[in-house]
Amino acid sequence: MKKNLIIIAVLFLSMASAVAQEKGFIVKGRVNMPDGTSVGVLCETDTSFAVEMANGYIKDGRFELQGSVDKPLKGTLITNNLELVEKYSWPTDSIRWTYTDIFLSNDEITVSHDLTMTGGQVQKDFNDLQAMEDGDPDRDWKFIGSHPNSSVAAYLAINLLKRGYNLTKEQVEYIGNTVDVPSDPKRMEELAERLAYAKEDNQGFAACRSGTYGCRREGVPSRGCRAEKPDGADRLLGLVVRYLSALYAGSQGSGRQIQGRLQRDSRLYRYKRKELAHGNGEASGTVASIYDYSAGL
Repeated sequence: MKKNLIIIAVLFLSMASAVAQEKGFIVKGRVNMPDGTSVGVLCETDTSFAVEMANGYIKDGRFELQGSVDKPLKGTLITNNLELVEKYSWPTDSIRWTYTDIFLSNDEITVSHDLTMTGGQVQKDFNDLQAMEDGDPDRDWKFIGSHPNSSVAAYLAINLLKRGYNLTKEQVEYIGNTVDVPSDPKRMEELAERLAYAKEDNQGFAACRSGTYGCRREGVPSRGCRAEKPDGADRLLGLVVRYLSALYAGSQGSGRQIQGRLQRDSRLYRYKRKELAHGNGEASGTVASIYDYSAGL
């Protein structure tokens, strides 16, 4: 009986998700911009930093964009008057762009004249996040704790887990035990995968946590804390590639930023060029090349 109820619940959630996707999104607003101004929504996806989800033009001071997403996506509502500048030969200093954060879901979202977004639970949660102090290093954790059933919380948790080797075992377990978003099954699938990766990364610190190599504190290796696993170089290569991919997708930082973050990460920095000789030859050489390249930027 219990098993049948679980199956029914899963089917219901799948049907609800399909209906929501079929309904699609509407982003509409009344803004103080000239008719003919271009409006579009670009979102982050699993495969691209920015994909245009919908576009249109302002007419009579209004616009409306429609489309659908298979899961809520963080993105940007962008406006510009480039076509008007070209059409009427306006000076280049009359070019205007606006960029407004949005968390796009298959709901109706209204944009006010000051580009404030309202409408849908996901956007409401995102507004709550934006209202929190931006400089607070624990902002994401606080939001996850206060909005555990939000798609935005799942999004933040996944971003934290992309750098899972920087998290403690307790932090990884907290995410797994806290975030639960039945209304966003696709993101929950990704979260489960990221949790598995992060737990694997945490296992690499098992000897450090036990004190075998004299670490300064739990989960944080000191200079003398060496990973002695036979496949350590291969694991490190995977971490470097994942780290750089996540960095590029998240911020597209400059070469010097990449170099600095590599050097600041104790788990990567201790494998500096001269210490790679003892590892697996091909993997070690590749990691060394990545390190040397970042150092030369």
